[in-house]
Amino acid sequence: MASTFCNRRSSMALSRPPPQKGTGRSHRNMITALADITDDIYVVLPRGVRPIFRPTSLDPGATVSTGALVGALTRHYGYEYVPGGKGSHVKLKKPGAQTIIVPGNRPVLSPGVVKHALEAIGGYPISRLPELLEGRLRANG
Repeated sequence: MASTFCNRRSSMALSRPPPQKGTGRSHRNMITALADITDDIYVVLPRGVRPIFRPTSLDPGATVSTGALVGALTRHYGYEYVPGGKGSHVKLKKPGAQTIIVPGNRPVLSPGVVKHALEAIGGYPISRLPELLEGRLRANG
């Protein structure tokens, strides 16, 4: 039984790229991709099954840098810098609105931080991030 399993397993191995010419390296440990990185990837699931990956964890458009988020909040939504952010964190306040604290100097903010900012603006979902950055969302307060 074990030998049958090994034979099946070896027949399912992924293809490897040919050695690169002129480099002297064979790149034996490199595996070729099944799709181009710019291709859309679809996952089809049976009805009622929950996906293992959240769409926001895979979509780079669902996040933003600290500078872009803070710039949009101060420029379009009336938030101002206030002292009190611990460490590199930036604290933003607006009278009558929820305080927003953002980790400073990050090229990519977590989806949770982005969701918090969208919630503070008006309870918007993360899919509305591009509109927040352009100043097209209606803010509470």
